Amino acid sequence: MNLFPDMDRALHFEKDMPLTRFSDVPDVEVSPDMIKTVARQGVWLPIICGKVGRRFIVEDGLRRISAARKAGLESVPVIWHEHATPAATITINSCRSRNWRAEFQAFLKLADSGLSVDEIAEEMGLSKGRLAPFVRLAKKLNPVAQQAFIDGHISFATAKKMMRLPDSAQAQVLREAEEAEDKTKAIAEGIEQINAARAAVAELPPSLFDDQITVINLLEQAARILAGEGQAVPDEHAKLHKAICDALVIAKGGEA
Repeated sequence: MNLFPDMDRALHFEKDMPLTRFSDVPDVEVSPDMIKTVARQGVWLPIICGKVGRRFIVEDGLRRISAARKAGLESVPVIWHEHATPAATITINSCRSRNWRAEFQAFLKLADSGLSVDEIAEEMGLSKGRLAPFVRLAKKLNPVAQQAFIDGHISFATAKKMMRLPDSAQAQVLREAEEAEDKTKAIAEGIEQINAARAAVAELPPSLFDDQITVINLLEQAARILAGEGQAVPDEHAKLHKAICDALVIAKGGEA
């Protein structure tokens, strides 16, 4: 089976393809730094796609698409050709630092099509050693863990360690990872609310509070508590709650 259909290798370039053309492409995890860079400079490296009918199948660039969305861009540069194949994803990544998630997802698609590991390696001109990590992940990770890895909820290093565990232990690791992610999100949201309250308090007349400095200090303490760097004092919790409520209500034009 030929993984790369016969074609004239004609490549088409569109400088500003609307991101709406990729509405069916799910978001993947990207770093805040990548989002900031894309927001400031745009996407310089084109997305590579294969075209099937009117659909564009992303072969390289899932993270750039996600970063562009989160940065508020409306379009990205795209290089596309008339034949889509998941083999292209592995080939592209073989020429640079590896994107393990994208490669593993592409490998699963090729394996699901009925190809053996030998056939995939031969057609792509790769050694079976290059595909060995994906073979092990496909065999030893349960489907839920595989999807968690593809979606970015667990790292490649964690996925490799999970391969040695039975299904029940893999499920436990996923639960703990989800709880940790929820805790991190809650802390981030709490600190964001505290920062908003701190800014509101700083802009309000001191006469609105018995002691504005005390209120600000309480807000600073709350941020440390959320970050795991301090201990809560019960009496101060009530004061803190009232201070935040008062600050946010007044900041919105109401009365405390």
